[in-house]
Amino acid sequence: MGRFDVSSLEREVGLVINHCLVIGASGFMGRALCDYLSKKNIQVRAMLRQQQHGPWLDSVVFNLNSFNNNIHKSNFPESAFNGIDAIFYVAGIAHASKNSKIPDELYYSTNLNAAEQVLQLASQSNIKYFIYFSSVKAIGKPQDPYGKSKQMAEERVLKLGQQLGIHVCILRPSLVYGPHVKGNLFNMIRAIDKGWFPPLPETHNQRSMISVYDIVEVALMSALNPIANGKIYTVTDGKPYSTRQLYDAIRKALGLSPCQWFIPKGLLQIPAYFSTLYAEILEKLLRSEFYASELIQNELGWIPKRDFYSDLPEMISVYRQNQSR
Repeated sequence: MGRFDVSSLEREVGLVINHCLVIGASGFMGRALCDYLSKKNIQVRAMLRQQQHGPWLDSVVFNLNSFNNNIHKSNFPESAFNGIDAIFYVAGIAHASKNSKIPDELYYSTNLNAAEQVLQLASQSNIKYFIYFSSVKAIGKPQDPYGKSKQMAEERVLKLGQQLGIHVCILRPSLVYGPHVKGNLFNMIRAIDKGWFPPLPETHNQRSMISVYDIVEVALMSALNPIANGKIYTVTDGKPYSTRQLYDAIRKALGLSPCQWFIPKGLLQIPAYFSTLYAEILEKLLRSEFYASELIQNELGWIPKRDFYSDLPEMISVYRQNQSR
């Protein structure tokens, strides 16, 4: 199949999404998605835990976690679905460390049960498209409640979508980068900037990543293209990154001189014998997590436009602005 972008899809099938609801709009990906959809002249309604300004036309306040797996018409905002063609479900409890104090039940409540119940309510309002943001952590046999809840949500949402006759597509982003990034990437940038991050050896591990600019384009494309109905797509920029490559690139973007030395892997591993938290962090830094995204490229004709190095200058610029406030 030849390359399709969103503009060509609009010409091919006609833009059938004029109004959408983004659930989880205030997060890193959610806000970027709202901004992208608004620029495509799609009217965006944001669902937020608390009122705030953002790149959306209007908003409703609703905390998915407040109703203990019992979301129904009587407690769901009546205005949420008015005039809506598509829902982008970006909400969820993010991946956390093994030492996190987040109760397991909360992962299943937001990542799984709330998504399933919102989809059921959406069908009663004749909403035709539902895009669920999952994670590569749902691939294979997940070992933690985050991955397990995402995998279970994929299965249930796809099955329910088929039963209800709604176009449902699951997106599994790899590690997402871009301006305003949070989580581990932000922590890595800050630690390198402050001189806290050790110069790791080049272990040639391979990590998959994806630009936030690309994943939001994929989200709209997967809603517009009928081929995506009932599918699960892993989304990456196709490039393998080692942790040392990321370290060197971030140092350069921060204006720091190249680091010509490294701490040998054997020395790095010594503290792991005394700290499970340190061992977990080190294992995350040095392991490989590389995924293939050929399915979405072959079926939808999508080709990633960005990579980590092209987005890094803007990421650092935004980081500097935030640090100076």
